[in-house]
Parts: sequence; C-alpha cells; structure tokens
Amino acid sequence: MANQELLELLQQSAAQKNKMAAWNRWRSEHGDISPDLGKADLSGVDLSGANLDWTDLRDANLRDAKLSGAHLRDADLGGANLGGASLIEAKLEWTDLRGADLSRADISGAKLSNADLRMVNLVGGFLVYADLLGANLRDANLSDAKLYRAELRGANLVGANLGTANLTNADLHEANLSDADLHKANFSDADLSNANLSNANLSNANLSNTNLRGANLRGADLRSAILSGASGIQLLSASQLAQLGALALASSLALLLWTLLDLTIHWTAAFPWLGGSIGVLMATGAILFLLLGRPTQNNPWAVRPLIRNGVLALFPFIAGVSHIYQSLFLWYGGFTGAGADYLNWLAYQLGWVVDILLFNVFDVYAIPVSPIRPQALWAQTVVFALNLILVAIVLGATFNAYNEFQTWRGRIKSDL
Repeated sequence: MANQELLELLQQSAAQKNKMAAWNRWRSEHGDISPDLGKADLSGVDLSGANLDWTDLRDANLRDAKLSGAHLRDADLGGANLGGASLIEAKLEWTDLRGADLSRADISGAKLSNADLRMVNLVGGFLVYADLLGANLRDANLSDAKLYRAELRGANLVGANLGTANLTNADLHEANLSDADLHKANFSDADLSNANLSNANLSNANLSNTNLRGANLRGADLRSAILSGASGIQLLSASQLAQLGALALASSLALLLWTLLDLTIHWTAAFPWLGGSIGVLMATGAILFLLLGRPTQNNPWAVRPLIRNGVLALFPFIAGVSHIYQSLFLWYGGFTGAGADYLNWLAYQLGWVVDILLFNVFDVYAIPVSPIRPQALWAQTVVFALNLILVAIVLGATFNAYNEFQTWRGRIKSDL
C-alpha cells in the first residue's frame, strides 16, 4: 500500500509550476529510502522528469500518465497499469515491469536495457528508437507495436507475440525469438544475425533486405514470407526444388528396382547394361541430391525433410558406383596387364564389401570373389525386408520434398 505522505508530496510536486522540483529535492536528501507507492492512483498525472528510481509502484494506476524523461531505474512496476502513458526517453534500466499493461504507451527513445518485461502488454505500443538491450520480453504481447530502429540485441523474446509489429531497421542481433509469433511482422532492413528463430511463425512476414547471417531458422514457418534481398539465407528456387524432388524420386525408384530384382537374380551379372544404367542413375541422383540438399544452417527449411534423412543419399551413391564397376567388369573383363589379377580382386572386393555393409549384411563373414554366388532364401528375405525399409524412408523423404515444393511453388523468387 502506498505511503500516503509520500503520495501527497508527489502529487503536490506534480501540480507546482516547477514540476517535480520538490519531489526530486526530497529524493536527493533521502537517497536511502525506497518510496512505497504501490497501488497508488496516479492516472493522468504529469510526472515528467520525476526521480522514481528504486520506487515500489506495483499495481499502481499510471494510465495516461506523463513520465517522459522520468527516472525509473530498478523500480518495481509489476502489474502496473501504464496504458496510454508517455514514457518518452524515460530511464527504465533493470526495471521490473512483469505483467504490466503498456498498451498504446509511447516508450520512444526510452532506456529499457536489462528490464524485466515478461508477459507485459505492449499491444500497439510505440517503442521507436527504444533501447531494449538484453531485456526479457518472454511471452510479451507486442502485436502491432512500433519498434522502428529499436535496440533489441540479445533480448529474450521467447514465445512473444510480435504479429504485425513494425521492426524496420531494428537491431535483433543474437536475440532469442524461438517459438515467437512473428506473422506479418515487418523486419525489412533489420539485423537478425545470429538470432534464434527456431520454430518461430514468420508466415507472411517481411524479411526484405534483412540480415539473417548465422540465424537459426530450424523449424521456422516461412510460408509466404518476403525474402527478397535477405542476406545469409540460401533458398532453393521453385525449379531447384522440383529438380531435387525428381532426382530423389529417381534415386528411390532405382534403389527399389535394384532391391526387387536382387530378390530373384543377380541382375548385375544377368543384365550388365541394366546394372550399369541403374548404377549411373543412382550415383548421379545421389550426387545432385547431396549438392542441392546439402544441410547448412542457413538453409534449414527448403529441404528440411530431406536433410533429416540426407545420409541415405550415400546408399544409392555407393551402391551405384559399386555396380557400375561390376557391370564394366563383366563387360570388359576388368583390368589388364601387370598386376591385373590383384587389381581386379581388390577393386571387386572393395565394391562388394561396401555392398555387403550397406545391404547384404548376412554375407559379411563370407565375402565372395564373384558377385554371382546365390544367397540362402531366408537371408535374401531378411535383406529384402531391410532394403524395403530403406526404400520406404527414401521414398518418404521424396514425398516430403514434393509436398515442400507444392507449398513453396510460386512463392519463392527464382533469383533467391
């Protein structure tokens, strides 16, 4: 509860011609006292320039109050009503504003570094040029807030609502925006370098000319986001996504065909031209798969479903190379000249060992010189089942790539 004598002194000082002179003089003379103004009704009062450092203003009514240039460092404003208040260039460093209502408040140019603004209501607030360096805005509501050129370096905005907010030219370097709602927010020309945007909702957001170098966009929703001129993010064009999906599908089908044929016959021996052709398709598809879908921090969303299983590209690639050699061996008889027997044996064994390690796991203790040795039916059945699982995973990745392509088709500029 507010100290009535101090509350009256503050109100009287605010009503005098030289506003706040008497109050500020008392504060300078009693620097060891932290005024208790909790739950005080100061709505509409002009407290511009007041020294309210270390003051207890919890649950106070400061609606439409004028606090421009006021000193509120380390003050406790938890749960206070500051709706529509003017806090232009106010000093609020390390201030506790948890759960406060600052809707439509004008905090332009204010100093709020390291302030605690958790769960604060800043809907429609004006924070132009505000200094929020290292501030804690976790779960705060800043929808439709104006944060033009605001300083938010290292700020905690986890779970915050910044939908339709204007953050043009704002500095959000190393800010934590994970799980934040940023739909339709304007980040044009903002600095989001090294920011954490994991699982953030950036649908329909404006990220034009935004610095996204080193930003974590894992799981972020970028549907219909404007990314023209954004730096530090490598987006695949719609045509590249289509090519990637087609290549992944070709690799998957080649692997499936190989598995099905391998159940009944060694097709590499029976049909060398088919084995070589499918081997080339598998190897080429896998190489392009890796080149286009390489997992990088700056390209987390475009091929995210494929990156998750990207290592599977090694299966069709190595198997393809192995069977290309086996086909050539059957066509041309392998190496000739000095040491040919040794070279043929070594090359064939290397390819076949890879084959065994990847697929024919039950042959690991009996590596044959020739690939035409039949397997036991039970071993073929088990290997076939394992291969089908691999095929299912690759086809699943391909299906995800296709869905990704459908989602983004027509929304991504070809020059990104």
